[in-house]
Parts: sequence; structure tokens; C-alpha cells
Amino acid sequence: MFSLTRINKLFGAFIDYVMDPRTLNYVISYPEEQMKGFDRINSVRKIVGLAASSVASNTLLGSAGKMSFPSYESQFSIVHTIIVSRTPYSAEYGHDRNLTLTALKRGHMYVAFSGLEPARGFFFTASSGDSTAMMGDSLRLDGQAAIRISLPDSSDVEARLLMNGEVIRTFKNTGSAALTVKSPGQYRVEVFQKRLMFPFFLQRSYPWIISNQIY
Repeated sequence: MFSLTRINKLFGAFIDYVMDPRTLNYVISYPEEQMKGFDRINSVRKIVGLAASSVASNTLLGSAGKMSFPSYESQFSIVHTIIVSRTPYSAEYGHDRNLTLTALKRGHMYVAFSGLEPARGFFFTASSGDSTAMMGDSLRLDGQAAIRISLPDSSDVEARLLMNGEVIRTFKNTGSAALTVKSPGQYRVEVFQKRLMFPFFLQRSYPWIISNQIY
């Protein structure tokens, strides 16, 4: 079933293709059902969220210009899994290999739709008592917990804090946010960007960052 929004998304991706190889983000939609399942399973047992691009063969638009759509560059730049580590990488194979595998196992990472805008610099922690947890960690709740969210520099963004899959707080156009929570549960963050789509200049909210939980 076609709609103006769907047509606009497709046209926008084609029109901007020659100017920006990352425009496949125009066809990205928030994976609502998958995220509901992710939260539901995490209420029973811990699972880790990550993402990667599925790269398909290029489709030729025409023989005259020899242009193909989408390009491999655009497909690989749509979505990234970004690791957050307490210790820096050292360029030493054994050390960095263990750091990466540990982060993937524990969920010390977040998903970024980097085709919209680079998303390095996001951070999400919770502190209670003398302990601090990052994405993927469990934290013993000592009365209350202080949650801190740090966002990369951008404009027209909205960050949402979720507990057990439900939005409990939103923050708009802020580089950092802090709040206190007193209820146990699974907390995670989603960040959206509002952007105008070509060619009809419809404004739409795009998923930009999806974190793993702090338990």
C-alpha cells in the first residue's frame, strides 16, 4: 500500500544519492515490534542488542550512467554497533580482541544509525551507592539510582528513557541529562532525530541511537 510518506522516502533516497552515499537512512523506520520483543525477553533473561547491515547486490538503474543503487558504501554506513569500554584499545591484538569479545558478551555497546549523523560520544550510566553501571551491566539499587545520559552534539533530537519497555522521561535538544530513579527494572535509552525528507520536505523522526539495558 503506497502513501505519500513512503513515496517521499524512496524519492528522497534516490535524489540525494549522488550527493550523500548515506541516504538509505531515508528508508529506515523504528523497529517497534522487534524492540517490544527485545524488552519482553530482557524482562525474563538478559540478551544483548546489536546491529549490522545486510548488504545486497547493487541494482542497476540504467546502463547510460552506470549508476547503481544502493552502493556498498551507503549500505555499510547505515547502522553500526559502537562499543563503549572502560579501558582504551591498545592496538595490541590479544588485548583488543579480549576487550571486544567481552564488550559484545556483556552488552557494553549501543546501536547507532550513523548514516544520519556520526553517533560517537553517546554514554549512558547509572550509579547507586558506591557502584556505577554502564550499558549491559547490573546494578544493585541502594534506595535510588542516579542516571546520566550524554549525547553527541546535534540539533533537533529527542532522547527517551525507558523502563521495562515504557517511556518514563523525554529530553529534547540537550547534550546531557541526569535524573534519579527509585524503581528496579531494565532501563535503556533511545534517541531520535527530526529531519526533513526530500523531495516533498516532510519532517519525520528517525531512530539515531538505541542503547542496551542497565539492569
